[in-house]
Amino acid sequence: MGLDSRFLPDHIKTKMHTEDLPKGNAGKTTAQLAEKRELFLEREQHKIFWNYCLLKDITVDYHNPTKRTTNRAGWPDFPCFKKGRVLFVEFKSPTGRLSEAQKEVQAELERQGFKYVVVIHASDAIDIADTYLIQRKT
Repeated sequence: MGLDSRFLPDHIKTKMHTEDLPKGNAGKTTAQLAEKRELFLEREQHKIFWNYCLLKDITVDYHNPTKRTTNRAGWPDFPCFKKGRVLFVEFKSPTGRLSEAQKEVQAELERQGFKYVVVIHASDAIDIADTYLIQRKT
């Protein structure tokens, strides 16, 4: 009876050559799978907020984060514009942290007087946008 390579422990997978690993998720470590899942969940939050912005006629400059961007490094996920107000929204997964470039952009935008928020859930971004852009009290 041979060993099923789909069930290799992480410490073995990290020592194997890439071409020897099983294809697909079976060749990924637990940490790699967790990172992939967090990115998926963050993208889902993007979709929810994007749809909210469309519904509320909020102008956004949103670029697909899975594709190469021409935006400046560290630029927030959602620059939002409504009624002369500007809100910058950056989404992070629960374990995600701002990069140095993102911290620099945040500091620069806040120095200029813009509102910049970091959120995990679309519901938080929606509450802030309702209050700040739509000026609806929550």
